Amino acid sequence: MPILYQVPQKYTDGSTLVNYTKLIPALDPDGDTIKFRMANNSELGGGSSANAPGMSIDENSGLLTRTNSGNMTAGLYSAGIVVEDYDENGVLKSKTHFDIMWELKGVAELADYTGYPSDEVVVKKGDDYSFTITGTNIEVLSLGDFNGALTEPTPNTFTFTPGPVGTGLAPGIYPMTFQVIDTTGTYTDSYFTVTYIVPDPLAPELHDIHGDFSGYFSGDLVQLDVSNDATSTDIDSTHYNTGQLKITPSYKDSANERVYINSTGDGVGQIRHDTVNGNVYFEGNLIGTVDPTKDGDGAALQINFTTDDATPVATGALMRSIYFQDNSGVSGNRKVSLYIVDDTGLSNIYAAKCECSAI
Repeated sequence: MPILYQVPQKYTDGSTLVNYTKLIPALDPDGDTIKFRMANNSELGGGSSANAPGMSIDENSGLLTRTNSGNMTAGLYSAGIVVEDYDENGVLKSKTHFDIMWELKGVAELADYTGYPSDEVVVKKGDDYSFTITGTNIEVLSLGDFNGALTEPTPNTFTFTPGPVGTGLAPGIYPMTFQVIDTTGTYTDSYFTVTYIVPDPLAPELHDIHGDFSGYFSGDLVQLDVSNDATSTDIDSTHYNTGQLKITPSYKDSANERVYINSTGDGVGQIRHDTVNGNVYFEGNLIGTVDPTKDGDGAALQINFTTDDATPVATGALMRSIYFQDNSGVSGNRKVSLYIVDDTGLSNIYAAKCECSAI
């Protein structure tokens, strides 16, 4: 996020945009649960320090809301946001705090531009990824360059190049915010964030699942792998024994939402989950067990691989068997992180989304 962030108080038709919202992107490299909150007085510096009035953030989704912002006096306001990472026992592991200056402006936000990607993009070592923003009277800035890995070869075209294996950027997660400026000064600036994921080439990979989007109505059972084509590969491991597959949704109502294994049987290509002892089987062979503290009921779902039958093929079948159920009736997006670890302890992270329409 930029240090100075312009916030519109109008829609393009001139009517008041009463409550401004913005989704704060975050993805944990270990697939742990992430929670968001506003910074407290101590984190803001103590004394009379306080967040701007009307500021709140959804602790699970990261949706930031500035209530009644459209009716406030235009000008500068400050706020602090904290992103926290929790382990399986709900114990805080780490936190990141950043401060933002919010400039309320009595105009609409620049919206007439296209070409930006989804917020997470997987770019393998040795590859590159480019996109071009198009629009009228705009200038686009990247608020950083990852030590030269992000370049702008032509105006408003950006190329991310993590470098060959062994050089350049290390495998990891690289978020970048882009600022779209209206050169006429009619609108507020607009912003979007692209999160570049550079997989570890020696770690297990998931294919044809990253970026999948599942739309559903409340109460539906929805398969995370939309096209039922997810697979897994690993260039130097024939099995993932001692590793894991962890699925972590950003629940909006954890008491009424769950992620689970759709158990079908012991036939060819099938997955079976014994809900009594937690064991998981592929084609009748034991491959692992569901972690008792991460069983998917309002929490992450973690399958710990316990045998050499937990092969890449079995893991692909398991990924195709992961479903999401939401009885909350709460509309909105649920981001889902997918974390996979092999027998050597190497890991990769991916992401999917579920979007609920309450009925």
